[in-house]
Amino acid sequence: NSCREADEQTVGKDSACRDIVAIGWIGLEGTLILTSDCREELEKRFSASLLSRMDMPLKELSVMRAAEIASAEGAGPMANLSDGGFMAGLWELSKKTSGGLDTDLKKVPLLQETIEITEYFGIIPNIRWNDNFSFIILDLSCKYKHTKVISRS
Repeated sequence: NSCREADEQTVGKDSACRDIVAIGWIGLEGTLILTSDCREELEKRFSASLLSRMDMPLKELSVMRAAEIASAEGAGPMANLSDGGFMAGLWELSKKTSGGLDTDLKKVPLLQETIEITEYFGIIPNIRWNDNFSFIILDLSCKYKHTKVISRS
């Protein structure tokens, strides 16, 4: 997947068997900041091809439009991950739904570029820089089966 493509990823179920959908890419904001601020250092370690994929304005990352669309379609609770990372976001969702969550953390969208660059700097991407990543609860069972609900357009 390209960073610039609209993206959604079902990462699990809440206690009412509704889908937990991830909007955005975990740690991407921080990856873009590191790429911009430390470009010269990163060019010594990574290919120009990898770094060029991180050349985009931060404003393109906003999940606000996707959240607005989902809300208008009757979405359940949402969790912003700007404070505490994705585990804190899942905890927030579980509190909002008064129940448990069944998630597959391998399905949380994380770009290989984010893994490479944050690992180089010793940063854990799922804890920091997640202002443009959210979890939302949707009922995807019937209503959305053939409709793309989440979009950045």
